[in-house]
Amino acid sequence: MQISQLLRQNIRPKPNITKDERNASKSLRADPTIHILPADRGNATVVMDVAQYNEKILHLLNTPTYRRIKKARLMPSKEWLQASYSDCNTIRNVYLESTDTLVSFDIKSLFTNVPVEEACLTAKHRLEEDHTLQERTDLNPQQINDLLLQCLVCTNFKWLDQFFEQTEGTAMGSPLSLVIANIFLEEFEQLALLSVTKQPKLWLRYVDGTFIIGQHSKVYLDGFIDHLNSQHKSIMFTMEEEHNRSLTFLDVLVTRPDAGTWSHAVYRKPTHTDRYLNKRLFHHPSTKKGVCNTLIKRAHCISDHNSIRREVQHVKAALKLNGYHTRDIATPRPSNRLGNADSRKYVCLPYLVQLSHRIQHILLQADVKVFHNAPNKLSRTLQTHKEKPPAQSQLGVYRISCECGKVYIGETGRDLRTRLKEHQGHARRGEQEKSSIALPSITPNTLEQVFEKQKSLALTYFQKNGQDFGESFKECMTELEGSITNEYPHYKSIIDRYLNISFGGLETILLGLGLGLEPSGLGLDLGLGFFHRDQQQK
Repeated sequence: MQISQLLRQNIRPKPNITKDERNASKSLRADPTIHILPADRGNATVVMDVAQYNEKILHLLNTPTYRRIKKARLMPSKEWLQASYSDCNTIRNVYLESTDTLVSFDIKSLFTNVPVEEACLTAKHRLEEDHTLQERTDLNPQQINDLLLQCLVCTNFKWLDQFFEQTEGTAMGSPLSLVIANIFLEEFEQLALLSVTKQPKLWLRYVDGTFIIGQHSKVYLDGFIDHLNSQHKSIMFTMEEEHNRSLTFLDVLVTRPDAGTWSHAVYRKPTHTDRYLNKRLFHHPSTKKGVCNTLIKRAHCISDHNSIRREVQHVKAALKLNGYHTRDIATPRPSNRLGNADSRKYVCLPYLVQLSHRIQHILLQADVKVFHNAPNKLSRTLQTHKEKPPAQSQLGVYRISCECGKVYIGETGRDLRTRLKEHQGHARRGEQEKSSIALPSITPNTLEQVFEKQKSLALTYFQKNGQDFGESFKECMTELEGSITNEYPHYKSIIDRYLNISFGGLETILLGLGLGLEPSGLGLDLGLGFFHRDQQQK
């Protein structure tokens, strides 16, 4: 009740962009000659010519990894920070010899080259060795393996009204791809390192990138990468050696000035923009505070004592360019303690400034934790490179209008066109139990027609049976029900509900005839009365 009152009294917040900025974004989106999309790294925005973009996509689709199909196929029946911080702690404990070599290995196109069946089989073996699996799920390893295959083999997509499917590997956009790739690579690297003659001094892998310290010559490193590339036909490594005694891995720049010592600092690519969530955007204050705290924590986790001051100064300068004040930036070394798991219920709501804070206060009193997201983002307005399916092919809530003025509102999790065709088929076949659309709305005119049928039958059987009330009622009801079934098949289930029409109304008519009166309209009045009452209750 309190939240309902707040919503009714709420005044819409003022927009945080000007009218000219809104018009400019709409104009850019409406331009059919350009695509606006985010860069892979650096938090930058890229404007590309449509023809150039399509040419790049076609170049990818013409590789053996993809093939064209006639139609879509259905399926068969905070990490980066933790990885960098963990790697820095590991490196600190390694003593570096003057003869050691720093190299990094990268896997070519990992996700499109992961052997799906082998990876799922590896996952199955891991699950079979897990004695606690039954405590977490009722599924057995074989069932989980089958589900993984079903999810991973469906890789078809649509581009420019044509359907394609990925012939090898896992889809890059699938949340399962990273998990299954890691499971496969863990098995791969274990076998590869056990079979090599001389193992590296340090082997650190994160997804498709590996940081290595080797006590070997360039000749050995070339032989080592050949050994890795011979382990599986689809997994190929490339090697990058240190340059000026330095090597980058993830967002860490590792340097060795002298034997036995290490130097590590935060690494940014030359294309990095230092663009973060702007202070004036419509986001909850805790989200903006999290941006500042995350950058400061990364500086302390990755930088050594020689580079921490320079990194903190860089973070402060970058945040000021994004609208933050000095008081918003906490510079003391943050704690690495993890909080206890929160077992409270939670809800995610759009952030609407003061209204959101008031709703959050009410829900916290009910022991409900509130998270906020941005109700609208400029990136959603500008980005145009992805094709949007027509509204009829999407799932959601739909509305169907009837000739009588009423509407039917339904919800579907499938293609809307498919659901509408089902409604049409059910209505055509009169399958009322499968679709409410097949059940026409009962109107007063329909009831009048039924009542006229009652009067006609009542007169006929009253005269036939010599004013025998009981026999006339029995014969009249038998024919009336058969007539309703034949003439009003869609109304049968509804009219049976109005017993004052089909029974009480007929009884009134026959009783009036027995008293020498004209056929009464009492049955119709009663029926229409119940009809209007039910409509008001609906």
